This record gives sequence, structure tokens and C-alpha cells, in this order.
Amino acid sequence: ILIILSIICLIFVLMFLVLRFINMIHNINWSQLSSQSEEITIGMTKNEVIGIMGKPDSRAASMRINPQEWDAFWYWAKPHMFFTSKKSEIFVEFDPEKVRFVEKQPGFQISFSSEDWKKSTSARRGYMIDNLLEKYCLNKMSKEKIIELLGPPDKTNYFNEWNLVYCLGREKYIFGIDNDWLVIDFSDSEMVREFKIVTD
Repeated sequence: ILIILSIICLIFVLMFLVLRFINMIHNINWSQLSSQSEEITIGMTKNEVIGIMGKPDSRAASMRINPQEWDAFWYWAKPHMFFTSKKSEIFVEFDPEKVRFVEKQPGFQISFSSEDWKKSTSARRGYMIDNLLEKYCLNKMSKEKIIELLGPPDKTNYFNEWNLVYCLGREKYIFGIDNDWLVIDFSDSEMVREFKIVTD
């Protein structure tokens, strides 16, 4: 029995060390990828972006998502483990031929601040949401306080049954293609009755 327990402990230690090593390599690669992306500017062509970043790891046009109207490149920091829920990536959006938007999406939690949230893209908000819910008890807040904290809600045709909706960007798993949303409903006294994270 002692031998079996020793072997199990050794396996767990080795797994921990391997994961630490993978995480270290991932962080180094993310730093390099993030630095490269600083050279991308609005109005660049796809070929210019590829010249800086190389061939994208994924591309919207290859998934046939309105390629004549919209295209996007994704560059992922490697190694990326399929069982992790979040990945670090550079997202480059085109209109459809020239860059109109670049976003760094680190695969870790970003500390929430009201000022940062209000000026951030939906993708960046997606990395703040966990910290937001840790810091604030939304169930005890009024509609006025929510809007003061998060700013005006996003406009969408989805979730009309909810009073306020905030887009959180694409789902945080490797094959995610839909968007996550923070949706909030209020009572007649304009206190939060319910909130949840939903997918469109």
C-alpha cells in the first residue's frame, strides 16, 4: 500500500511540475505575441498583418462567417491545453480587407474597475466578469447603482425579457463561437431581482 501511495504522490508531483513548465512557456510565448501585436495598426492589410504575426491559428473566413463582409484572425499563445477554459490570444478584425480592430485577450482574469469596464471592448469585459462578481454583490444593488458601476447597457435584439444586458465577448473555451452576456432583471422597486451569464 505504501508503495502504491508513493507512486500516486510521485505522479501528482510530476503532473504539477509539467503544468508549471507548460504555464511558464505559455507566458513567455504570450509576452512575445503581445509585443509583436503592438506593430499592428488600424488600416493595415491582411498580408501586412501576416507579415508581422505569421499565419493565423484560426480565421473567420475559413469558417464561412460572412467572408465578404467580415473577417478576423486569431493568434493563440502556445502551448494551449484543450482542457483549459481560457486561452491567451490576439484578435484582429477586418472590414473585410483592412484592420479595423485589434484586441489582446489574455487567458487569465483581469481585475475589475468601473472605469476600465466602461471603456473596454466586450472581449476584455469577459476577462473581468469573474472579478466583478467577486468584488460586488449585484443582488443587493439598485438599478441606479448598477448603471453607475457598469455604464449604459449594450444594444441588442437578444434577451428582451431582461432589463439590462452587457456583452462579454466570445465564450471562453477553444471552440466558442457565440457570445456570453451578463443579463440583469429588476423588481418593481428597481432592485436587482436576478442576474446570470447567458449565451446568445
